[in-house]
Amino acid sequence: MSGLATLPHGAPSLAGEVEGASEPATARIGPNAITQVLDALTDQTDEATRHAIIADADLLTYLDAPPTDMVDERQVVRLHQSVRTHLPGAAGLEVLRQAGDQTARYILANRIPSPAKAVLRALPARFAAAGLLAAISKHAWTFVGSGRFTYRSGKPTHITLTDCPACREVYGADEPSSYFEATFAGLFKALVHPNAHITAVQRDQQNQALPDGRARHFAFNW
Repeated sequence: MSGLATLPHGAPSLAGEVEGASEPATARIGPNAITQVLDALTDQTDEATRHAIIADADLLTYLDAPPTDMVDERQVVRLHQSVRTHLPGAAGLEVLRQAGDQTARYILANRIPSPAKAVLRALPARFAAAGLLAAISKHAWTFVGSGRFTYRSGKPTHITLTDCPACREVYGADEPSSYFEATFAGLFKALVHPNAHITAVQRDQQNQALPDGRARHFAFNW
């Protein structure tokens, strides 16, 4: 996710489903999807395992010079896949969960101005959720890449990622999308309500026309 400084003027609308901005011709994702994974690997694995994961993703150049600009989404997919391959089951999911949590912390510290954070925290949670997601949707392509981001405001608030390679090609249909869930949860807890949590993650139930794995649905409540 990239800069989320823009917030709607006045009380945010709660009407209907909103679709995020379309992605550019070449799908690129913010560097946090790589740099925060590299940091989480440092915390949770030994040097040999970390090196093997990065090597299998063909990203060894990032060992000495982590990316600071937008990256090809295929690099993100390769790295996240490599984490899941080398660290099967809960271990790999935990690395990606930590990376998502750190991404949320980075966004809060560097991408949302203090006045905007103060406004969101002062609003009732339902309106804060709508304002936050309206801001996120303007920059959706920076984390969903060639996929699509939609949301429906309310209590609970629903988020859907459709045809997002970093979801579809990394997680099984019955697995949590750890990186994305942790990122959204971190933002919601900090800006919407401290008790914000995922109450349901419905996969492929709200759009039956899509094959398994193509849509991820997150429901946040507080």
